[in-house]
Amino acid sequence: MYQDVGKLQYQSLAKIDATPGSDFHNQIILASVVDRESGRTRGITAQTAPLVNKERSIIASVLFNRLEQGIRWQTNPTVDYGTGFQICEQTVEIDGCKFLDDPVFDTLYNTYQVTGYPIGPVTSPSVDNIQAALNPAQTDYLFFVADDTGKNYFAKTDSDHLQNIKTVKTVNTSL
Repeated sequence: MYQDVGKLQYQSLAKIDATPGSDFHNQIILASVVDRESGRTRGITAQTAPLVNKERSIIASVLFNRLEQGIRWQTNPTVDYGTGFQICEQTVEIDGCKFLDDPVFDTLYNTYQVTGYPIGPVTSPSVDNIQAALNPAQTDYLFFVADDTGKNYFAKTDSDHLQNIKTVKTVNTSL
């Protein structure tokens, strides 16, 4: 029975146009970024995991809103994936990180430089993340930042986002 289900799933997926630039391919790219942005591993507990799961569609909404307005995604996972190095962040100290002006970050995955979708997915996204990409929340948010517990703080304006970064620094320091 499981083989039959797998065969049917494969046959239905085989009919989808997943060539680079296709809608499905772009949805997988988006889902992969949502996967990394919502998949924090530090400080997530059984109590905070449901909140992180609910935020997936909001994260997808932020990325869609930025696309619609011609704003670069500026997501760290795309840069990390394209280079293997982590970006030095404003909200947490990371050993061995590099700053964004380092030439090593000049890749087609770098959404601080690339407008629109990066060249390809940065993970093999889970079904939950694909669903979030296909069904983003309807919001006006353009920014988000996560604290070390995995909680995301969403903002509509740059000034609100900067305030959220201050909040996240305070939260992270207290952990």
